[in-house]
Amino acid sequence: MAKEYFVNVESLQKALGSPSVRRGYRVSILNSHTLAIGNGSEPRKLIFDFESEQLSASEMTSQRHSCAEPRNLTASGKPETKKKRASGSWTFIHASFEILKTSLPDLLEAVLLYLESVHPGTLHELSRIKPRTRRIVARRADDLFDQKHLADKSRRIEGGWWMGTNNSASETRNWIKRACQIAGIDPITDVTIGI
Repeated sequence: MAKEYFVNVESLQKALGSPSVRRGYRVSILNSHTLAIGNGSEPRKLIFDFESEQLSASEMTSQRHSCAEPRNLTASGKPETKKKRASGSWTFIHASFEILKTSLPDLLEAVLLYLESVHPGTLHELSRIKPRTRRIVARRADDLFDQKHLADKSRRIEGGWWMGTNNSASETRNWIKRACQIAGIDPITDVTIGI
């Protein structure tokens, strides 16, 4: 059975009154004892823990900003470093509906399926759009890319559609904006895209 945590209102007010909590931040419930506080680009910037009644910087925030970590030693004995792939928490918020995912492909898939549910035909319209060498969705994986060997950079999603998965953060953001426009949702004023 899950344990319930309670906190004094004064402790929560003190935490929310901290200079670290800025105007416009949102609060979300992570689990039974933790609140996340942040903005659209970093929804888990701060963490409030009910058990300790403390507000602290999120580990995910500090991890996202570290760009390299030591790996194996090279032949010369120096540590090999490899850039860490961006991961963490990516968000999409429309009205009272919020999507929080830990990978860009997962976020893109969830957003596309959500937009298709609120505006049927969005995926069909998106499948017609092909800037340069690829589409974001298609009925067949082979139709996503001009270079057929890239078809393995795709995944099957609901409704018999295929989606490309090798998108950068800016490409993902742009596809989400374009999908919102097709669904009749203003990507500037009506949604928050936390990428």
